[in-house]
Amino acid sequence: MVDMALHSALKDELACLEQVVALLKKEQEVLASARIDQLSDITNNKTRLVAELENFSAVRLALMQTHNIPDDGSAIAGWLATHAPSSLDLWKTLIDLARQAAAYNRSNGQLLSGREEANRNLMRILLAEQDAETGYSADGRISHSSTRRPLDRA
Repeated sequence: MVDMALHSALKDELACLEQVVALLKKEQEVLASARIDQLSDITNNKTRLVAELENFSAVRLALMQTHNIPDDGSAIAGWLATHAPSSLDLWKTLIDLARQAAAYNRSNGQLLSGREEANRNLMRILLAEQDAETGYSADGRISHSSTRRPLDRA
């Protein structure tokens, strides 16, 4: 029965999207606390989960196309209300969760941009100091290539 197949497809897609949202939330926590070393694993998991989500979405879309349901949120909700009311709540939850995932993704992108900008500024400062030929001597004192005396001497 197509209603059960569609219901099952929606459940699978929703379960996968819940995992994506949980991972995006974890990514946000990692970015906010500057635990950058954990981003590689998160990115790999996110890539895998998004691929799975795309597959589940494709299955759902194919089932909907067999009933000539347009790929439009309100049309889908209308069809489900009429033909598969037990799946309507799944659909609404899926849409809400997709919005939440998009919000986390935007926020995480902003956090990444902020980190990148801070790193660029730090590099500019370090390169400017290098260009000024400031460095440290063997005894740990700041030294300059000019003939000025060390800053720690009166």
